[in-house]
Amino acid sequence: MDGLWTFIDTIISLIKVFDTLAAWLMVGMVALIAIQLLRHEMKLHSPFISGVLRKDGMVLANQTVTLSVYYLDKKQEVTTTTNASGEFTFAPIYHRHSKALSMFIGLIAVRVAVQVSVHQKNKNVVIWESIFSDFIIEDSVKKTMANLDSELSNRLMFYNQQYQSNGKQDYHYRQTGYAESSVHGKPKRLEEWEG
Repeated sequence: MDGLWTFIDTIISLIKVFDTLAAWLMVGMVALIAIQLLRHEMKLHSPFISGVLRKDGMVLANQTVTLSVYYLDKKQEVTTTTNASGEFTFAPIYHRHSKALSMFIGLIAVRVAVQVSVHQKNKNVVIWESIFSDFIIEDSVKKTMANLDSELSNRLMFYNQQYQSNGKQDYHYRQTGYAESSVHGKPKRLEEWEG
């Protein structure tokens, strides 16, 4: 009979050891999840942008071009000056987000607005403006923004990119037309859209 009680005590001891191991394993898993949620990831707010600034066909040198990025209640501005050929560039802009926040971003509509403008004759002239959904910038838009050929004498045009990969709509305004086939519908002058 003593052998049976010894066997039962051994089983109970093993259960306690496994129970303790299971508890520590659970604590470890919770800690790993917490560490992952506290990590940060970089989200693209504005892609690489480059272009040429013209007015009536003539390149505009030494003009200040401003890139404004709006996200939630934040605004970030970067300026550059056109070179002798009227060219300007902006490096991509990333913003650091916590992974915990990123989990909730999918539950709410998040929009990032990007505007490229130049100050001409005491007036701010928009040469590109976009509103992106959920930090997804389509490749066709990135390609266009990397090759902005901006003629300031043209009127601002409105484009609605209907079927983005996340199923949401993006909106784009540009002065010189949009040749990408992924943009659906005929471009409208801004006045036509508003009227």
